[in-house]
Amino acid sequence: MNFQKKDYESCGIVESDSVYRNLIESAPVAIFVHKDGRFLYVNKEAARLYGLSDASDLVNQPLSKFFHQSDLHLFQQCQTKPTDFHKEKSRGNLRLVRADDRVFDLEMISVPIIFDDQKAGLSVCIDITEQKRGESCILNHIMFLETLIDTIPNPIFYKDTDGAYLGCNSIFAQKILGLPRGEIIGKTVFDLPELIPREYADKYSEQDQKLFQQQGVQIYESKVRCADTIIRDFVFYKACYRNAQNALAGLVGIMIDVTELKKAEKNLHRYQEQLRDLTNTMALVEEFERHRIATSLQEQIGQTLAVSNMKLGALRAELATPEGLKVLDEVRELINQSIHETRALTFELSPPVLHEVGLKAALEWLVEKFEKQGDISYTYHDDGKTTELNDNIRVMLFRATRELLFNVAFHSRATKAAVKLWEDDDYIYICVKDNGVGFDLTKIDSAITEPSGFGIFSIQERMHHLGGRFEIKSTLGEGTQVTIVSPKVYYRK
Repeated sequence: MNFQKKDYESCGIVESDSVYRNLIESAPVAIFVHKDGRFLYVNKEAARLYGLSDASDLVNQPLSKFFHQSDLHLFQQCQTKPTDFHKEKSRGNLRLVRADDRVFDLEMISVPIIFDDQKAGLSVCIDITEQKRGESCILNHIMFLETLIDTIPNPIFYKDTDGAYLGCNSIFAQKILGLPRGEIIGKTVFDLPELIPREYADKYSEQDQKLFQQQGVQIYESKVRCADTIIRDFVFYKACYRNAQNALAGLVGIMIDVTELKKAEKNLHRYQEQLRDLTNTMALVEEFERHRIATSLQEQIGQTLAVSNMKLGALRAELATPEGLKVLDEVRELINQSIHETRALTFELSPPVLHEVGLKAALEWLVEKFEKQGDISYTYHDDGKTTELNDNIRVMLFRATRELLFNVAFHSRATKAAVKLWEDDDYIYICVKDNGVGFDLTKIDSAITEPSGFGIFSIQERMHHLGGRFEIKSTLGEGTQVTIVSPKVYYRK
């Protein structure tokens, strides 16, 4: 058998026919010579690939018999005809049907040769079945991922390290940019000035560069002009990704529209302010009503009882019988007791000293009252300054301090407590400190939600409403210190 390729002699190859035969027979790929659609020569690997043990069984057989019927047109394109001898080579992929009807994918390369002194074709076939199967798996995986990200109702995009879009889901294309995906891929944020304002593009690019430098995950909030020209608030979640060589390849991002959430938060804050205002107003109304009732008790009932007691005293001088004097003394004792209880009730409802003298005198009276009622030793100290406070601030600070002292008396298990008041140019400070059992500050959030009247949560909210603050320090076994801070002047919000 004599092989001679085009320009054979110019190549300077002067090897024997047996050398070429050995090379072809031992080649790890299928090689065959064909002419007019029939096999003229087949090597061992070609016979094995076709599922035959003897290569001679293929000689003179039509090539079309071994190829898938749907690929015959491809097979015809890959054949080298005598009239096409000027062609360098032809290449194509087609499917082989083996003798056992199993189907394989092949890549076939054909070149023109001289075989037994006549023009023919030499074809080399490579089994690419596993390669095609792997490509199919990759393609299926890609299609699955594309379907997956298109199903996600949030805009998703991915870029290369130059900031050019490599892809996105349909929501991003339609709702954010309003463009077909094909017109987005390859563009940067600066290539779409009609859709992305420059100030936004600068921020997006700056954040991308930060992510590439710092790696990891990036979260930030930004304004976005959407395809409908409405500017919305989005939170961006972005992360870098790497290629097969573990080199930085780009980033992927997902966007969450928080526009409605921010509106709801804004409305919630407004409602909270309105609620604080309403609660503050109710507390003031309650205090003024207490003061009115206490004043009424003092000025009307108290005075009436006092006058009655005086008249009974005058009547006693005129009574001579021991029995009459005894009954009269009993009546006077009952009236005196009523006068005492009325005064106590008056101070309990609204201590007159708070409205008539001021906050500092009222706090000093309050500390003395708690000192007389329990086993805890109380002390009071102020800086001696006197500042006129409006009713709102005066009432709120007094009630807050009273509630803190109630907490000390009933919950702290303290033996000592101190109240200190001082002020600066703009604020007034009240600190209540005890040496009790204290508590875990990590549980303060759950503690302030307990319904305890004018408790910690109420104090905190009142101070916030006044424009002040509420500070608490506590350690288990070492006591608690609470400081309330209020501006001297209250401006109604």
